[in-house]
Amino acid sequence: MHKSATAEVLLTDAQHLGGDRYAVAARWHRDRFIEGGGLVDRDDLVDSDALVDSDALAVPLDGRTLDPVLLAETARQAAIHLSHRFHDIPLGHPFVLGEISVELDETLPALTDAVLETHCRRAAGHPRRACLELDATVRAAGRAAGRAAGRARVRWEAMEPRRYALLRTRGATASGPPDPGADGAVALSPALLGLRQDRDVLLAADAGRSGRWWLRLDPGHPVLFDHPSDHIPGMALVEAFRQAAGLTAVARGAVAPDRVRDVSTLTVEFTSFGEPDLPVAITVEPAGTAGPRGMGGAPGHGGAGGRGGARARDGAQGAGEADGAGEAGGAVRRSRRPPADRHAGGPHARPGPDTVRDDGPRPPPDGDRMLTGESTRTEAGVVPRDLTALRETARRDAALAEERRVLAADTVAALTRAGFPRHFVPRELGGAAGEFAPLVAGAAAVGEECAATAWCAALFAAHGRLAAYLPPEGRHEVWADGPDARIAAAVVPPQGEATAVDGGWRLDGAWRPASGVDHADWVLLAAWTHGTQGREHRVLAVPRSQVTVVDTWHTSGLRGTGSNTVRCAGVVVPRHRTFTLDVLLRPQPGAARCHTVPYPMVAALMFAAPLLGVARGALRAWTGERIGAERPHPATHTVLAQASARIHTAGLLLDGAAERADRARITPLTVAENRRDATTAATLCREAVDALFHASGLRAQSPDSAVQRAWRDATALAAHAALDPDAAARSYAEAVLSPTGGAAA
Repeated sequence: MHKSATAEVLLTDAQHLGGDRYAVAARWHRDRFIEGGGLVDRDDLVDSDALVDSDALAVPLDGRTLDPVLLAETARQAAIHLSHRFHDIPLGHPFVLGEISVELDETLPALTDAVLETHCRRAAGHPRRACLELDATVRAAGRAAGRAAGRARVRWEAMEPRRYALLRTRGATASGPPDPGADGAVALSPALLGLRQDRDVLLAADAGRSGRWWLRLDPGHPVLFDHPSDHIPGMALVEAFRQAAGLTAVARGAVAPDRVRDVSTLTVEFTSFGEPDLPVAITVEPAGTAGPRGMGGAPGHGGAGGRGGARARDGAQGAGEADGAGEAGGAVRRSRRPPADRHAGGPHARPGPDTVRDDGPRPPPDGDRMLTGESTRTEAGVVPRDLTALRETARRDAALAEERRVLAADTVAALTRAGFPRHFVPRELGGAAGEFAPLVAGAAAVGEECAATAWCAALFAAHGRLAAYLPPEGRHEVWADGPDARIAAAVVPPQGEATAVDGGWRLDGAWRPASGVDHADWVLLAAWTHGTQGREHRVLAVPRSQVTVVDTWHTSGLRGTGSNTVRCAGVVVPRHRTFTLDVLLRPQPGAARCHTVPYPMVAALMFAAPLLGVARGALRAWTGERIGAERPHPATHTVLAQASARIHTAGLLLDGAAERADRARITPLTVAENRRDATTAATLCREAVDALFHASGLRAQSPDSAVQRAWRDATALAAHAALDPDAAARSYAEAVLSPTGGAAA
């Protein structure tokens, strides 16, 4: 269970019931994850108008019902135990939490025995990584047979130590000083949160802003820091979110003060590492939506430096709920020794995934996030394990799409349902603000069935990311009907003509190619404009209904993408639906990680992902034609081994580049590394498919040959300007050889 103290172990037994089913027994020998209970006296309360009305507080806490955070810790321990005992995970592997959630259907008594009826399995989508997921139904002693008391879910990765160490090494330096707001932190009384001891209070109020708290941690806490750690424990963040939710619910009158700790549902998703030396702000704001049991909502956002660290949703039983989000600043870093006065002085840490290991007295810090949807308040973006329906639809339509030179409406509807258009749409507009790793994995998976579908799916996602750089009014206009708006684009190079008019620009001319434009709702077009600094590369968002699509897409490869020409005649675009391309190079303050990564770091990555899928599909088709052959050609063995090695290497390179885009510190070198790796992966895939095609003989000359179609698609994909290996090589050499570029990774 990765615990030093026996008293912190909550499990008593586990049995394998067959398949992915397990029974895990637990004994809850205390009523709270961290201790609570007792009577709260008015005189104990902090005088803070920013928090709650102290006259409303006379807080008798019974401390007699089970704490859902304790259930979350039980599920976390079950995940670790089952991984080691039944899934052959070595004891030396760090564990990286992606999500942990619990939901109680009824109040459970504390100090009781329970059984978690569990499904624990390897997650689909990353066969080379030990990504696992656990879903459990909770049944407590004394409850009627067959009556579930609640549910729990955990997603995690057991990471190979060398890969973990490499990930943590990249970007070991903080990107900036701590947020000065931390200096205004005001300590809270334990009584305000229904707690007995000061060390259990994980929040300090922001003296200058109502509804914001700073994370504070005691490194000597016997529960949160049961063993030495140089990262923010994931369960500490879970408890901090719960505390913020409770304070908000009380302040808004959604729950009585004596129920400040009562929670019925809780979900936390971890998105980056937690560092002990950076401040973490946790804010909670009204959601304006009704939740379960008639609750009012309160979503939260928090941060230090403006990138995602974790998000949480807490439902207070009976009358209130709050969502909290902690967003940690900068890049993935190696933790440094925390300040000695961390607890007394308030917050000095940022949230992140929880990592534990079992090979000695000092575990390493956390690792990366699992592949999942991004928000508990919106539908997820691309989830690779959920693409079965899209892959089947794409496979059936692949040949016909080539003949039509455009995707079928059913295929486009399927890729929309799969979450591609919404994947990078900002969360406040209902999108997922997702990560690059699931997009790369998803596009590659679809590319195995149909290159055109994968290409359009990846670009609909990528163009949603570009549109997120529009001014707020423009963003709201583009996604007025929801986050699934499909956006085509022709933004590099600038084309057509933009003439300045009152309040905007008038567009005239032609732009090509614009992949997927026949099924788009909006089109991003680029043209040169004149600004105060001279000529500007300006991107303009135009409704699809205001442009004319001209059928010009007659090619050998990627025929089904419908990458036709767009014409405009006197189309006026207001300024709020435009931005200049240089903003793609600058981090957006307070934005999700996917909107702070510079365009050159991810452009080649997103274009290479479909090509990886095409190569894998070609290898599958070529191999399938030769299985069982009595006398294979002498070159078959060599072609198979070399092509599969190239494709496997390309997959590793793109996995690493996506991981770097999601978590690494952003420097000229890491940007150049991503371009290097993505273009190299593309070259390897093209070479592999080329070898398979030329080793296919006459059968590949048939117009219905899957290997021939893959060869044409791979050749077209690899010719994209973003995948130019020479340009990537120059960029990498400049970064490495620059006096300030740093050493190569």
